[in-house]
Amino acid sequence: MKDILDNLGRTIRSIFEEDRPSWDPDFKDAWQELNSFLEGEDISAKKPPRTPGPQSPSSTLIKDYRNLELEAGASLTEVKKAYKRLLSLYHPDRHADDPEKQRLATEITSRLNGSYQRIVDHLADHP
Repeated sequence: MKDILDNLGRTIRSIFEEDRPSWDPDFKDAWQELNSFLEGEDISAKKPPRTPGPQSPSSTLIKDYRNLELEAGASLTEVKKAYKRLLSLYHPDRHADDPEKQRLATEITSRLNGSYQRIVDHLADHP
């Protein structure tokens, strides 16, 4: 059984290792969790449970910061810089020759736009 799991782990790694989406922090977390599981580590001991404090951003806002590959609470300047960098990478016009990549880029761009707008609105309301 261990051989089967080892082979499965190698297969999964080989599929995803070439083209990991760097824009998705949840994917990175899941990838690390998968590696830990396949190596037999106890992942519950690594991550302490999150308990938001009274001044913590909402979970939606935290996801928005992650979408822009930033830590929650980043400055407006950092947010703008990350947004522009990611938008230039995933703009649909860069992928006009491949309809599937263009569709995916459109989804990513839409997510980036929403995240950026919510963070900017939050920072305007809470300077």
